[in-house]
Amino acid sequence: MNRAELKAARIRRGITSKDMAKKLGLTAQQYCYKENGSRRIFLGDAQNIAKILQLTPAEILLIFFDININSNNK
Repeated sequence: MNRAELKAARIRRGITSKDMAKKLGLTAQQYCYKENGSRRIFLGDAQNIAKILQLTPAEILLIFFDININSNNK
């Protein structure tokens, strides 16, 4: 899981952590714990986050699976 990319994607879309928490039905503290790695992000969380942030398939792979398909690694 690439939590720095998750935070970057949220910020790029102009969504605050407080707004994200509200959309997910969490407290701001609960969301911050998940985004910063103190708490797990479960599959349902990941699906909801991807939907809210309108993540592309490449972003989903990078954020949740730490796979960069745009990489030139062969």
